[in-house]
Amino acid sequence: MPFLNLKIQNNRLLASHHLLTRYVEKAYLTTDVASGSSTLTIDNINGFAINKVLLLGNFGEPTAEIIKTHASTAPTGTTVTLLSNTVNDHFLGTPVWLIDYDQVEFNRATTLAGSKTILATQTLNADRMESVYADLTNTTGYGFYRFKNSITTTYSSYSDGVNYTGNSVNSVENIVTSALSLTGNTLNDDFAKEDDLINDAWEAQKAIINAKDWVFELEKDTSITLVQGENEYSTASLTYLLKYPGNKQGIFSLKVGNRLLEYVDYRIMDDIHEDFISDYLSADATVGATSITLLNSHSFAESGTVYLRENENVTYTANTEATGVLSGISASAITTLVSSGATVWQDVSVGTPNRYTFDDDIIRLDFPPDSTSAGQPLKLTYLKALPQLTSFASNTLVPFYHIMQYFVAHRIELRKKAFDEAQKYLDLFTSHISLNAARYKLQVGETQKYYLLSNTAKNVSDDNTD
Repeated sequence: MPFLNLKIQNNRLLASHHLLTRYVEKAYLTTDVASGSSTLTIDNINGFAINKVLLLGNFGEPTAEIIKTHASTAPTGTTVTLLSNTVNDHFLGTPVWLIDYDQVEFNRATTLAGSKTILATQTLNADRMESVYADLTNTTGYGFYRFKNSITTTYSSYSDGVNYTGNSVNSVENIVTSALSLTGNTLNDDFAKEDDLINDAWEAQKAIINAKDWVFELEKDTSITLVQGENEYSTASLTYLLKYPGNKQGIFSLKVGNRLLEYVDYRIMDDIHEDFISDYLSADATVGATSITLLNSHSFAESGTVYLRENENVTYTANTEATGVLSGISASAITTLVSSGATVWQDVSVGTPNRYTFDDDIIRLDFPPDSTSAGQPLKLTYLKALPQLTSFASNTLVPFYHIMQYFVAHRIELRKKAFDEAQKYLDLFTSHISLNAARYKLQVGETQKYYLLSNTAKNVSDDNTD
């Protein structure tokens, strides 16, 4: 099921039903069904079985109803036996939806990541487009909802949490609301389904970030910390993903403390490491151990010394290459546990890194950090990938978010096949990108100043040698 979206208006939690009929099996009545009927005759029974939830008609229609299939009598041929009789009349051609849930559960938490408390569980009303819960007790906190199947006691995922004060001005909900006002559509009509609109907003953000490099994409990150004896660091642990993953295009500087590291091509780094021997522990090196096991020890000397993180120089007397075991280690040599996966070095120079290269989302340093450098953060300045917009509660980091309404309106008009109107909104969107470039575009040059724009513009200077 696509992602659920909660709306909160005046402490009323509103859960839309329309996603329940997206991407599910559907059949049609082949004969009229009178109220009080215990069976349905449909054009096919693909997916229909015992203990299933059915929607007769469409959400929002006066005669629509939710009913369950029989608990023991399986559908056969074109006949579906019901658990209880129908309440309303239904005519030939009425859709019969095989939906996953028949109830909605509203929840509240005091904080966005806090534990949820159930406010109410309601049976879905088929003649309404949404379920509503009025919270008469709480005025603060975050609301959530999820759907429930009362037969199997299974649940959908939770919606994003929404603040009781409503979503922010830069939220998808507000962008979409503005777009619907432009096009004259209503939420969840044939051309403005919630999940389509969220995707439209996401595509609008992508179009903006793909148009140029922007100052609001610039990020200073200190989440990577140097580890003694390790010279490779994945950028997967950064606060944000890289805008240009896998290459250096969006990396502007890398520092240890206040010292700027020099970027070098990976071939130069390979030359620097040419005489270094390294492999990885395939098991923990425990305190007092007299041997360690590598993934592959063939490159290591038959006896000698290895650099093992905080234990530094550890001497061994035998190398069993078939098993990767370096043995004959003094029981007093390993005083700190080193976990499986750590790098083990031979003939290496450790110290303070001076140069780095970047490839396949890995930062590789010229020297493994020594005990003095360990614990210092790698200060990385880079272009970040803006987070995906996944729900009405998602907030875009684009400061000129108001132009995204034109792109969403463009997509709505395309679905309506109103191509002239669609082009009008696309032209507006494109022209507004150009207008905002003067203020927010990242300047390019050998030496440049970048500006992180928040409430107050903050100067951030770095040398760019790209």
